[in-house]
Parts: sequence; C-alpha cells; structure tokens
Amino acid sequence: HNGSYNCRWGEIIVDASQKLLGYSRDEIIGKNTAELNPKEEKSVERAKEFVSRLFKEGSLVDFELRYLRKDGGLADVEISAALLKDKEGNPTGAVGSIRDITERKMFEKTLQMSEEKYRSLIENANDGIISTNEEGEILSFNKKAEEIFGYTREEVLGKSVSLLVVQDKRELDKKALEELREKDKSRIVGETFETKGLRKDGQEIPIESSHFAIEVEGEFIITAILREISERKEYEKKLFQSEKLRSLGELAGGVAHDFNNVLAAILGNAQLLKMSIDTPPGKEEGTKSAGDLMHGLEIIEKAARDGAETVRRIQEFSRKREDDRHFATVDLNEIIDNAIEFTKVKWKDEVESKGIKVKIQKEFSTLPTTSGSAAELREVFTNLINNAVDAMPQGGTIKIKTFKEDSQIIIKVEDTGIGIPKALIDQIFDPFFTTKGVQSTG
Repeated sequence: HNGSYNCRWGEIIVDASQKLLGYSRDEIIGKNTAELNPKEEKSVERAKEFVSRLFKEGSLVDFELRYLRKDGGLADVEISAALLKDKEGNPTGAVGSIRDITERKMFEKTLQMSEEKYRSLIENANDGIISTNEEGEILSFNKKAEEIFGYTREEVLGKSVSLLVVQDKRELDKKALEELREKDKSRIVGETFETKGLRKDGQEIPIESSHFAIEVEGEFIITAILREISERKEYEKKLFQSEKLRSLGELAGGVAHDFNNVLAAILGNAQLLKMSIDTPPGKEEGTKSAGDLMHGLEIIEKAARDGAETVRRIQEFSRKREDDRHFATVDLNEIIDNAIEFTKVKWKDEVESKGIKVKIQKEFSTLPTTSGSAAELREVFTNLINNAVDAMPQGGTIKIKTFKEDSQIIIKVEDTGIGIPKALIDQIFDPFFTTKGVQSTG
C-alpha cells in the first residue's frame, strides 16, 4: 500500500498507489496535493504544518496526514519525505513514500475506546479498586478507594499499600501477599477475607477484600477489590444482640427452675431453724444443737451463693464488651495449671474412689504472654477438663498441648473418651444445651 511521489510546489507529477487513493496514474499526475486534503479545519492545518516543517527541516519521517480517496472516503497515511534542492540550495520539489495506516488507526481508535471504557468502569465502580506491583507500591487507586480511605489518588500513588492497613494486620497481609505470589503467576485469584483498613484521619474501618493477580509482560500486578463493610458489621452486631435476647428468653424457664430450687432450699432450712427456735404453746422449749443450726445455716449460705452465681452468669451473658480494656497480661500455661489443680478433686479423688483412673498428660511449649481475662480463661479450661472426665466413664487420658503457630497461640485439649454422638454435633452451640441432666448448665 505504499505510493511514491515527486511534488513540484504541491503538484503530484509521478506515481501514487492506485489502491491507496483509488486514482489511476493518469488521473493523479498533475493534481495538486491540496485537492487531496479533506476540507475540515484540522486536516487543512495538519497539511500546512507538513509543508512548513518540510521546508524548515529539510526532511520528515512518519508524518501522519489524512487524504481524500477518489470515492470520497478518508485514508490515514504516514509520509516520509525529503526536500529536493538545486545547486544554489533553492527548493525544487520533494520525494518520499506514503504508507496507508488506515487499518492501524482504526485499531488504535478501537483500542483507545476499549481502554477508556475499561478505565471508566474501574473509575466509577461501586467498590474500591487498588492495583500494586510485587513490592506493594500502589499503581492505581479509583474514586471509590479515595472515598473509603480519605486519600486522593496523588497522595498514595507510588507509596506502600501498608499505608492503608492497620498496624497489627500488616504482617498478616504481607504473609497473604507472599502466599499469593507463590501461586501460578499466569492468573491468580485469592479468597475473599475480612481485614481492617486505616483511613487518612486514623480511623479504623472493617474491609472485605478480594485479590487477584496476573503477570503482564514479566511484571506481577496485584489488584484488590475492596468493600467497606461498617454498615454490615453494625447489622451483624445488632443481629447478634437480638439472638442473645432470644436466647435469654429460652433461658428464662431454666432460670426460674434454678431459682425455685435455690429459694426452696433457703425457705425450707429457714423454716426448720424457726421451728427449732419457736416452741408451740403447752410444750416445753425444744433444744437444737449448735451443730444442727450451723448445718442449716451453711445450706442457706450455699443456696444463696448458687443464686448469686446464677445471676452472675446472666449478667455475663448479656454484658456488652466493646473492647478488651479490662484484659491483663496472662500466662496461658500457668492458667491451665491452675485449672488442672482446681479440677483435681474431680479427675483424681472422685474417680479413684470408684476404682477408675484418669491421667492428665501435659505437653507445654514456651509461650509469649498475651492479653486476656485470667478468671474467664480458667473457667474455660476447668469446663473442658470436667467435660473430658465426664466423657471417660471408664477412665482414660486427657492430653493438653500448647504451642505457638505464626502469630497465634494454640491450646489443644484431647481426651480418649466416648466423644460426642453425631446426632448431637449440630446442637453443641445451642444455649445451655446439655445431656447430663439438671446437675449441668450446658
């Protein structure tokens, strides 16, 4: 599709490709190049620029112009030309080549439209979209991401994506990125997970994030699609509270039953004590040993304490805990040792009196201290041990193992007992569900 020409002051006097412009050789010879230029202002100005630069610079390479075909259509061309001069240096004409780039220009236009459409979709998406390179440097940051994090695009481009992550989540996110990079680089899709983002103003926000990555021309690009889920988390919190209220409703009957038992014990013993003090008319004053009186009072005291414990459990169940401000530094190995001592009467003394043997096997690793409630944790491990003993009516071994895995402390409690029947597995988290009768709370 190339055509060569020799112009003398704008007059085409030699060959131009018939396929390029649709003219025959006879039709094109003698025609002024101005006749081939579209009349639109942009094309006219472009043609003037070509002539001006050619005379000024002496030659041009790959200069783009638009010509009119014989059929009235437009042809995009690329011209390389050199000015011809006589011995005195005066311009006498020009020689050059013309390349038809109409198809290329159409392709470029289509590609540009596709890129603009893609860019528009990204820019106006309802989710935040952020792209980074392998080093975690931010390459793109759409409008929704600006809205979520409070930064402008210019403030974050080229900076580390850790700028947008709360401090205690940065190591986890770094590890997730490394795992992502170890997968098939031709196309990587990561799982959706929740994390905490950090706004420019320092506010922490819950984020749901999905990652995918592709290798483009040897460069590894990671794109995160982010959604700020504060409203959803608030809804989940309210739903959880309503579930707690529903559970309290289910608990009401059991609480009434427990309190009736407590009150019956208090009332019955109080009446007995009163009878031992009050003497019916006409009878001699009765006597009651101090031991009997003390025994009755002890029963009343124990029943009252049980009632207070029931109230405490209800308060604990309904308490709001917005944060862990009341947590203290605890040693989990020490707390588990406490629980083992607290339950020694059950797992050792009681079972041995029945001719059964239960052994506790400890496998403790050195653990860092952590934050928590020592009393509540002791209660957790005490219940685990007691339940394990109940699950081993013929005796057995309780294994307790502690170890650190990445940023987590793991406590594993295992017994050699009968386990939980499959039919009951789905009920183990129902409030106060138990198979042990009235002596257990579930």
